[in-house]
Amino acid sequence: MKSLPNRFPIPFLILAILALLAALWAGLMRLGWQLPALTPSLALAHGPLCE
Repeated sequence: MKSLPNRFPIPFLILAILALLAALWAGLMRLGWQLPALTPSLALAHGPLCE
């Protein structure tokens, strides 16, 4: 099976890096670091994170 070459590797790489940084930011906030919330209401839209 022949795979197609990826014609746009840079945009996907940039999106992956942005997703990683956003997840790192959110994780540090959950650990108690005092970082500014980019969108304060976004955590409420997630739903229950723990019981």
